[in-house]
Amino acid sequence: MEKSVLKRFIFFKLPAIIYICTIFILSSIPNPPVPAKMNDKLLHIIEYILLILILYRALNNGLLKKINRKVLVPSVIISFIYGIFDEFHQIFIPSRVASFYDFLSNCAGIIIGTALIWLSSYFFKELNAEFA
Repeated sequence: MEKSVLKRFIFFKLPAIIYICTIFILSSIPNPPVPAKMNDKLLHIIEYILLILILYRALNNGLLKKINRKVLVPSVIISFIYGIFDEFHQIFIPSRVASFYDFLSNCAGIIIGTALIWLSSYFFKELNAEFA
């Protein structure tokens, strides 16, 4: 493998793989620890905001660039499918259940994360125009 390809893999792709594996491992814990006074749905939203951001960054080889719809759409679709898979997977974990409301929270996180990607693209486009 070429050095630049390896560097791109380690810098962009590997964090996404590690994050997806981390979500799977945490959703495999029968009684996961939830921080005191933290809403479970808020955790799902944050988790999936991070997922879409990390996944888009991995597929786009960077985050703070002009928006790439050919990468954003698959990132959103993969995130939604993973959200479904994550809830389905929990059916097989003792004391865990698949929750439609958790899935809705996952979707909210994906939507918010997608909006953040659009906003960052707009912000950096404006910033680049100022310094051009």
